[in-house]
Amino acid sequence: MGPGHLRLSAHAGARRGCPVVREATVRAPAGKWTAFVGATGAGKSTLLALALRYWDPQSGCMRMDGTDIRGYRVEALRRRIAVVDQRPHLFTGTIASNLRLVAPAASDDELWAALDAAQLGEDVRRMGGLEARVGERAATLSGGQAQRLALARAFLVDAHLVVLDEFTSHLDPELADRVRASVREIFPDATILEVTHTAPADALSQRDAGIDRLVVVGEGGIDEAASLST
Repeated sequence: MGPGHLRLSAHAGARRGCPVVREATVRAPAGKWTAFVGATGAGKSTLLALALRYWDPQSGCMRMDGTDIRGYRVEALRRRIAVVDQRPHLFTGTIASNLRLVAPAASDDELWAALDAAQLGEDVRRMGGLEARVGERAATLSGGQAQRLALARAFLVDAHLVVLDEFTSHLDPELADRVRASVREIFPDATILEVTHTAPADALSQRDAGIDRLVVVGEGGIDEAASLST
């Protein structure tokens, strides 16, 4: 599997309450950070579901490096994808066990490096370390801590594609900036797809946030795709 250049030319009908994406053509270049911005219900999450093969388009296809992703085994495809959701799936257990779900052989040093990159290391040290408990539905963590733990877990994946769904929604701007810088440092060559309700208003701020391309999604279609790279 190559570095993750994505191109979607597809029509996807509504499923499980998700909106229709009508004959969208979207390009996410390998090694670039592409942000999808739009109101709730516009179809942003549907595009991500197609990229992750939670379902396939009714017509057209999603291509990775020129190959229809339906040609990849789902398990092999997802092993190369790191996902951080707005409400991450964390499990009752320890910090370490949640991290090792994706990297069973990771050393303690590797876990700490991932936590520090996600700006969560100091919090975990105060909680008692890697054996600190994560309660049911992450009840022992704040929303921001849960997001950063999910991000630390993603940092342990050898990912060609990184999917970020409102991944800084619980963080203050300064902390969000540090987290975004870590994402680009950890995944310098990966294709990054971000879903957000809002994006920085001007191109300079968008580049400062790490964004290379901005795709505006509205009413099931693509309104605009702009390159922000110089």
